[in-house]
Amino acid sequence: QLSRLHASAGWALFRELQFSQAFAHFMYSADFRLARVLMFWRRYVPASWDPAAAGGRPARDDSAPEPCDMDEFVRARLSEKQDAVSASAVTANVGLANAAMVSFLVRQREALQAQDRLPAEHPRRGCARPGALAASGRHGSA
Repeated sequence: QLSRLHASAGWALFRELQFSQAFAHFMYSADFRLARVLMFWRRYVPASWDPAAAGGRPARDDSAPEPCDMDEFVRARLSEKQDAVSASAVTANVGLANAAMVSFLVRQREALQAQDRLPAEHPRRGCARPGALAASGRHGSA
């Protein structure tokens, strides 16, 4: 349940354009679906990538916003808060989102690499859904 709380808090912060804090919560959600957040950066993933196969479809109780391009998402959220939205405000917030996403992915990568270095007899923790990793291009056992 704590994992679900972190995911919900992360998505609430994501909606408020508080990307760094949102990704901090996502890091503590053991069953977080990386594919859900990657869908906001869809133009940067291979065209052959299937988000549904990687866990990108929303669960019934998933509090994630409807995915769209990050520029559109930021523009829409800013429009809800203020009458006039400048291009520079959109660009700045998208830059913050991109930086938070990169930082999140680097930390995820480091966690996976540390997990790979564990001795075989040590129980591995982390990705509760190894299929999601394989579907996104990582192969091997977890």
